[in-house]
Parts: sequence; C-alpha cells; structure tokens
Amino acid sequence: MIRTVTAALFIVVATLAAACLDPIPPETITRPGNGSITGTVNDLCSGTPVAGADVTAKAPGADSRLASTGPAGEFKLADLSPGTWTIALSNTGYQTEKKTVLVQSDLHQQLTLTLTPSYKPTTAPAKLDLLFVVDNSGSMQQEQAALADAFPAFMSSLLGFKLLLDLRVGVVSTDLGAGTLYVDSACVPSGDGGKLIKKASTAGCPLPTDDYISVTYDGDGNPKSNVSGDQVVQAFSCMVKLGTDGCGFEQPLGAALKALDPAINPNFLRKDAALAVVILTDEDDCTATNPQLYDPSQQGLNDPLGPLTSFRCFEFGVQCECPGKSKCTRTTTGKRTGCKPSTGGGYMLDTGALLKKLQALRGPRQLHLAVIAGPASPVEVTKQGSYPSLKPSCQSSAGFAAPAVRLKAVVDALAPSSSFDQICVSGLTQTMKSLAKSVAEAVLLSPCKKI
Repeated sequence: MIRTVTAALFIVVATLAAACLDPIPPETITRPGNGSITGTVNDLCSGTPVAGADVTAKAPGADSRLASTGPAGEFKLADLSPGTWTIALSNTGYQTEKKTVLVQSDLHQQLTLTLTPSYKPTTAPAKLDLLFVVDNSGSMQQEQAALADAFPAFMSSLLGFKLLLDLRVGVVSTDLGAGTLYVDSACVPSGDGGKLIKKASTAGCPLPTDDYISVTYDGDGNPKSNVSGDQVVQAFSCMVKLGTDGCGFEQPLGAALKALDPAINPNFLRKDAALAVVILTDEDDCTATNPQLYDPSQQGLNDPLGPLTSFRCFEFGVQCECPGKSKCTRTTTGKRTGCKPSTGGGYMLDTGALLKKLQALRGPRQLHLAVIAGPASPVEVTKQGSYPSLKPSCQSSAGFAAPAVRLKAVVDALAPSSSFDQICVSGLTQTMKSLAKSVAEAVLLSPCKKI
C-alpha cells in the first residue's frame, strides 16, 4: 500500500533594512553580523505546539546548531553565518522533516514549522463516502455530460494509489425548490429535497440496488459492487445526468446538508468513513433560510425583493463595495469589489453556520469539499432589459458561469481540506484527476486519519 506524506509548511517572514548614506571612512565600517532564526513547531493534525522537538541547522563549512522546542513549541537558532542552511526537525512519534533556508547577514527570520505524525500502513479498507451535488437547472446539460465523461479518469486516478477501497457514491441535485412556495413548474415546494437520486438517463443503464453505488476494490482494482455486472462507471454516468428541469434557484450547500442527514438518506453516510463532497454548478449558492426570498408575488424592480431572477441570490447573499460610489444599490451597475457572503437580512444561509455543521460531521483531514463552478471574480452588475443582472465570471464552449462568491468563501474557509476549480473548461477530465489525488492524499492517505 502506497502512503504519501503531507509536506511540511514553512512560512518565512523576513524584514530587511538598508540605508543610502554618504561614504563612511573604511576604518569605521563594521563587519556584517550573522543571522538568526526563531519560530514555533506545531502538530500537522491538531495544530497544537510540539514541545521537546529537536531543531538542527547545518551548513557547509559551518558548525551545526541545535535547539529544542519549549512548552509552546518555540525555538531559537542564533549566530548563523550567511548561506544556505538545512533545517532538520525531528521528534519521537513524528516523521523527520527537512527544509533549506537562506540565511542573510544581520537578518532575523521567523519560521512556523509543522511535524507530520508517524503512522504504520494498514491493510484495512479505506472507506470513502462520496457525494456529488449536481446542478440540474436549464443550462447544465453539457456540464453533466462532461462530469460523466470524466468519472472514469477520476476512478482510475483514485485506484492508482493501490488502496483497498470501500466506496459509496451518491448523487443529489441542487433543486430544493422554493421552500413552501410554488414559483413555476421547475420550482415547486421542496424540490428534490436532498434525497439521493437513482434514475436511468437512457434506456438500459445499469443501476445500483441501493440509492447509491456501493463498491469495494482490492489492491489490484478489481470491483465488487451493488451494480449488475460491477458496471460502476456506467452506473454513475447514468445517474449524474439529472436533466435540466430543476429549479433555477440553485441551492448546492443546502442540498449537501440535507443529503448528509441520516433522516433523509439512511445508511449512506458511515461514521467510520472519510467524506468528500463535490459540487458542480454554473451559479452561486442560493440556499435561503427564509423561503420568502423566492416569493413570486414580488417581481418589480422597486419591490423589496426585486425581480424574480437569480439576481436575488446575489443581492441578498453577497455584499460588495462599488468603487467610486458611496453606496451599492440594486440598480448600481459596474464592477464590484471586496465581495463576501452575507445573510441578506436573514434571508440567506449563513455560510459560517454551514461550516460548523460540515466540520461536525468529520474531524480534521476526514472531510474534503470540492467545488467546480465559476470563479469568484470578476463581479460586475449589468442590466438585462430594465432588470439588474450579473455578468458571467467565465465562459467556454460549454456555456458561462456566474461568480460563485459564496461557494468560494466556504472552500477557502475549509482549506487545505478543499479545492476549487473552474467549470468553464473544455472537459473535466483533468479536473477530476486532480480531485482524485486531492481526496486520496487529504482523507484516505492522511497521517491524521484514525486507523
């Protein structure tokens, strides 16, 4: 079984001061002094300080320096001559880390070092619950097909780690309807409700006997599944093509939370499995805690909620600044900066509360969130007729996507257990290959995984 090690994180903050002065008599010139390094050492998984770790510095032609970390993980390496020093970090129960640091004259450097816990490989299967949250609104046909086409590359990359893999794959839509309201035939009360969807997109598609795909692989990649003929890839390709008749008020974050609720989807989420959530959408999140946001009775430009378009999701879910203007209003056109999630006066889902719920499901390094959507910038408001509208933040032959400000903020807050990729690309094969590697290293091969 192959194991990977998360690289140590070294952050070097240095300040140099220099002055241009009149010539100084040679006899008064002072020879430059040596440099020094101070810093702290933390545990990769818990983030807590590591006391008693050995920090050794070596450089060609210089005496080595040794320091031991104190109770708060602190250390100091003094009197280091200018040049390239190799810093070795070791402690019982951890893997030895090494890094090179360029020391300069009279320079004090501050380092934050991270130790990776040692662990022994296990022959137990690596369990992973994988949830795909797929936009099924009217503009997503090509993107769904691209995801289906890229899934074989995802599985091939994942199995390339030679894991004994125990995998569950579920698919849900972004359609939670419009709360208790009926907006139109696409936006009906509750929508798909976050329930796992298992349906054949074409005749003859193989489907799992459960609402999700369940498959185990041996070290050689041979499958045993709940799909007839072990046609796992074919089954996923059928299931992920959800169609394009879903509600245009996409709610991927709300749909993910509902899908992971055992009361809604019993038996899918396992307590002893790592969790990866993949969101595919060409819009930002529009999960509302107050369903009145979708009220179809208010549709005018001057109504409190504005026109009945997805611009409501931006207006009440994102706050920005308007450069050169003292105030941003619904009718303010032009570029917007500093955009970040908001709750829109209590209409929209608080992304901070969402993060707490996701993190409550899994501990550190046991959760990975991947979003494939439009980049969070640029953000520009324009007009479609007399109504406000958002310009796409990216465009490709497959279509265009709106700036996903709220989704990107959640991804950033979960880093490094997260990833964000653009949806405006010609195919998703490379994206899914990279995602498989990220998931395997972050939640399956992580030394922080409890085994």
